[in-house]
Amino acid sequence: PETYRTLVKRYMAVCREVIERRYDGHVSHISGDGLLAVFGLPRPHENDVERAVRAGLDIIDELGVLSEEVEAAVGERLEARAAVHRGLVYLDIDEDEVYGLAANVAARLQDLAAPGTVVISDEVREVVGPLFDTAAEPAQHAKGVDAPLRPFRVVAPRPEVPARGRPWATRLVNRGAELTLLREVWRELSAGDDVPPRPVHLVGEA
Repeated sequence: PETYRTLVKRYMAVCREVIERRYDGHVSHISGDGLLAVFGLPRPHENDVERAVRAGLDIIDELGVLSEEVEAAVGERLEARAAVHRGLVYLDIDEDEVYGLAANVAARLQDLAAPGTVVISDEVREVVGPLFDTAAEPAQHAKGVDAPLRPFRVVAPRPEVPARGRPWATRLVNRGAELTLLREVWRELSAGDDVPPRPVHLVGEA
């Protein structure tokens, strides 16, 4: 038991370092050797979904290094699996608990993941799909979830595309009037704090 406690403490220290310090997430709940992390709390970021996936990948990598040390010392290996899902939940700040179907789906997805892998739900893949190479796993029924769950295994992050190579960085053609209007709105909004918000509705072909 003492050895197991030491291993779990080192494993949890790795998880907290990655989740809370590296990606600014929050470890909400710990049960045995498993944990539930929330991203967007205590501070929201525009890329919290991406942060969650990268945290999962980093934890798997960090544990690989730690596992080699542990195996050399006590002959045991450490393996983990992670799942990322997004959805509506109730956050009980006072009790530091998360309630809702999304938390249950994340737990069920984690059960479907193979050791040493990170899986994401279709809802997460819709958001971060261009940033990671993924492989679809067979859909399976899970306890407490009506529809079958289809996990997508995260193979690897895709290399970042330089800004000059992004399609939205290319010159717009025949949109002079629209660009003039956007620049005018931006100048007005940048003039001072007392300027009311201005909605801009863009409609057209992608």
